[in-house]
This record gives sequence, structure tokens and C-alpha cells, in this order.
Amino acid sequence: GLESAHHPFTAPQPGQEELLYTHPEKVQGQHYDLVLNGTEIGGGSIRIHNSQMQRYVLEEILKEDSSQLNHLLQALDSGCPPHGGIAL
Repeated sequence: GLESAHHPFTAPQPGQEELLYTHPEKVQGQHYDLVLNGTEIGGGSIRIHNSQMQRYVLEEILKEDSSQLNHLLQALDSGCPPHGGIAL
């Protein structure tokens, strides 16, 4: 099976959403690194903002119990806007 390398919330690259359902191993994530003189000084990602997609990633691809994340899934259902972050 597949597992997430860092966390299971990174959105797929635009145009690759359907690959989640057919070939999840081919999906590229919307994540980025900030590198200065060959050293990583930061990184981040755009998060999944669709509750159905997030639930599918957790339950069907990763075989995780999503009940611990009901608060996140409910926020996404309520119209949480697209979001992301970076850590330096």
C-alpha cells in the first residue's frame, strides 16, 4: 500500500486530481522547498480543501481511520477556503 511521506493533506497538482482515483502513485503534490545556496531553509504545501477528496485519501488510499479528523472534514464541508503554508 501507499503511505504519505510527510502528511496526508497535500493537494495534488492542478489537473492531476483524477489520478488519485485511478493511479494515486503517479500524483505529484503541490509542495515546495525554499533553498538558499544548496541548503533547504523552508518548505510548505497547498492543502486539500475538498472534504470528499481528503476523506478518500485518508480512508481509501492510506487505509486510515478518518474519525480523528472529523473537525477538519467538517470545516472543509463548511466551505473552508483553499489554504497552505510555509515553515522557515
